Amino acid sequence: MVSLDKNMKYVCCAVAFLIVIYILRKLLKGPEVPQNQHPQVGEPSVKKNSSKDKVVFFYSESCPHCNNQKKIIENANLTNKFKFIHCPDNQEYCSKNSVEGVPAFMKNGKMVAVGVQNESELKKL
Repeated sequence: MVSLDKNMKYVCCAVAFLIVIYILRKLLKGPEVPQNQHPQVGEPSVKKNSSKDKVVFFYSESCPHCNNQKKIIENANLTNKFKFIHCPDNQEYCSKNSVEGVPAFMKNGKMVAVGVQNESELKKL
C-alpha cells in the first residue's frame, strides 16, 4: 500500500471535494443550452406592432393573485384572447420584456397592465 504524507492527503481530499462540487453543480444546473437557442421549451414568439397578436399574460403558479386572475379569465371565457406565459419556466423571456411582477399583461410589445384586472378591464385589453 502506498503511504501518502499529510500534505498529499489534504490535496487529494481537496481535489475530491472540488470534483463532487463540480458534479453537483452540473446536476442542479441542468443541461447546457447554446447561446443562440432559447432555454425554455415553447418560449413564445410575440411580434411587436402586430394587431393580430394575443395579449400576453405573465403569471406564476405560486402567485395567489395570478391564480385569481386566471379564474377571472376562465370565468369570462377570455382564455383565447391571451397567451399564457409562466415566468418561472420562461425567466429569460420575462426578464427580456422587463416583467418585474406578476400578474402582468403585454400587448404589441408594451406592458399595458400589472396586477389583477377585473372582467371589464380584461375585455378592454
